[in-house]
Amino acid sequence: MQWLVVASNNQMERNKMYVFNTFDQRVNVANSSFNEGRSSLSPLYTVLRNAGTGQASIADILGAIRPMSATKKSKYRNALNYLLINLVGEMQPQNFSWMSPGIGGMSKFDSNPDLDKAGLWLYKKNVRTVITIESSGAAATKNATYGTFPDFKWFSCFLADWHAPSVKQLVRYCETVQERYGYGAVATHCWGGTGRTGCFLAAWSLFTRSSKTAQEALKKVRRQYNTHSVEMKAQYNTLARFSDHLGYAASKTYDDITLDHAGGHWHPAKQNYGINQDPGHAGSGGGTGDAVFKKLVGQHGVANSQSPYVTDSPTAHVQVVNA
Repeated sequence: MQWLVVASNNQMERNKMYVFNTFDQRVNVANSSFNEGRSSLSPLYTVLRNAGTGQASIADILGAIRPMSATKKSKYRNALNYLLINLVGEMQPQNFSWMSPGIGGMSKFDSNPDLDKAGLWLYKKNVRTVITIESSGAAATKNATYGTFPDFKWFSCFLADWHAPSVKQLVRYCETVQERYGYGAVATHCWGGTGRTGCFLAAWSLFTRSSKTAQEALKKVRRQYNTHSVEMKAQYNTLARFSDHLGYAASKTYDDITLDHAGGHWHPAKQNYGINQDPGHAGSGGGTGDAVFKKLVGQHGVANSQSPYVTDSPTAHVQVVNA
């Protein structure tokens, strides 16, 4: 199996040996004795030797890395990074798209047919953080990203489907992205990668001042990320409240005829979920302040959101409005 970057079939074996030897050298640079690294990483060395004869796959190589402790992955990060970026056969996650440099979104990660190949694609694109909004499948996503790759982090930021987050949740999400952005790209996902993900990505655009009203954020995320982003009117209203929280001018209402939908539209069946109970925003004559900024909106109305909003647990609380 071709598992390393090669220039031609004739050069395959030479390049495999070069990468293996360079990896070996970087392992030993991290140790005081020449054989310490080989002994410490012996399961991975065994897999790599099998790979040299075509008897190992990406899954085998990542399977040897995954059980390593975070401390060991950190110690050998230079060697592991060199090895990982030279693997070939990665697969772009479903519906992945960049909204801006280093900020992307995608569909539910564990729905990819091969999590190892999808995770490797993210790693090779310098993604070092995944933030999961959809709670189902979270444990598998965490294991395939944080649990596998060096210097990777995974966070839950759970919000039930067909809900609009609270301003409080958006603030903590943006703070987390800001904290992690210096380590590499950040990828966010819900289920389909449009409604909830689009809302959170639009909030980031407001947080970074690349948008200064909800209508600007809506236009940006639909043009630069996904046309179907922000599917509920209540999600738009949350962005308007977030804009109020950041001190920007009042946003347009969701039914303003001059609102630029950037080729997109509200979801045909679920666009009005919770809108009759939505607390509104400054531009619609609604309220502002801490009490309003805690509100999340769903099909069954409005409820107060609950902290913590971002954790590293795949069983964290899901923000939801119950019937």
